Amino acid sequence: MKMRNYKELNHEYTYDAFISYSHKDSEWIKQFHDKISSMGFDLCLDAKNFIAGPGIAGNIINAIESSRKVVFIVTLNFLKSTWGSYEMEMTRMHASQKGREDMVIVVVKDEIKISDMPEVLKNMWFKITCIQWPNDDNLPYNTEEIFYEKMKMSLQRKGGYYFTLF
Repeated sequence: MKMRNYKELNHEYTYDAFISYSHKDSEWIKQFHDKISSMGFDLCLDAKNFIAGPGIAGNIINAIESSRKVVFIVTLNFLKSTWGSYEMEMTRMHASQKGREDMVIVVVKDEIKISDMPEVLKNMWFKITCIQWPNDDNLPYNTEEIFYEKMKMSLQRKGGYYFTLF
């Protein structure tokens, strides 16, 4: 019997997060991946972790199911990506079926209005964590350092497994 809001205790995931992105943004993604990995997080990235056999769709589903979080890097390129749309829909279905609505993190890298977001993201907008990549250096709290600190806090396990003192 499925119970709403039931969460399996002490579930171990292979990855802290699966990163969903457009391949046209690969250069920035490599830097993002390396920076987050250096904080001690184990990330699933298609180019690094997908295996031969199950096909792309199967690898995507495996990545979503074996990750505590899914991070969507939303850029103008991502919004045009068919695979990005597929990954968002599969994540939405998984989160809904498993009671894991808090598993989604959206990084808005380019200047994109909410109204230009895909419907699947608009429908989840108030249930997800959204972090804006710093696009305007004039804002005092819009820096890369603060962005990565927010990413770190968003990816931390609730039990404090990644807690560090500054």
